[in-house]
Amino acid sequence: MFFQSPFRDDTTRDWVLEEVPIETLIRHVEKSDERIALSALSLMNTLIRRCPDDEKRYELIKSLEVVPFRNAVHSSLLPVGSARDPKALEQLTEVQRSLISVYDTAPPTDLEIQKIIDIERSDEVSEEQVETWRAQIGEHRCGRLATLAMAQFAEKTPQDLRTLISENTMRVEGNVLGTESL
Repeated sequence: MFFQSPFRDDTTRDWVLEEVPIETLIRHVEKSDERIALSALSLMNTLIRRCPDDEKRYELIKSLEVVPFRNAVHSSLLPVGSARDPKALEQLTEVQRSLISVYDTAPPTDLEIQKIIDIERSDEVSEEQVETWRAQIGEHRCGRLATLAMAQFAEKTPQDLRTLISENTMRVEGNVLGTESL
């Protein structure tokens, strides 16, 4: 089968991308029955996995970050209240790995760490707590991916961040105030 055969050279991969652009495959995921959506997803993963050029692979992966692709996956392959197809979940796991692979997981820079601390910091926080946060952020295994995600969340949805911080400040040792069991 074509989906399972390795692309022998750049010419074949380029021809496939020319005939069936990634945007078209995204539309197939959205507007098709589950079998076609799964095949389109499988082809996307094959194109990404077999791409010998890092720059082209990056472009392909970045094209999967768009909202229409996420909506298509959500509506077609992850419908609420229905059983999840193990093959679809396998393909989605591969997509997720590809998306994560384009992010830099090297340790965050001091500037990035400081940006996160500035978001979280309040007058009641001691310098000792700030240093603990700095160490935790700097040692996190997701590295820059985690710090950039936190900073982007704070910039794009500041109200959600305030709500999240407010909810977490109400917690006492894992429980929300007033909800501890008797």
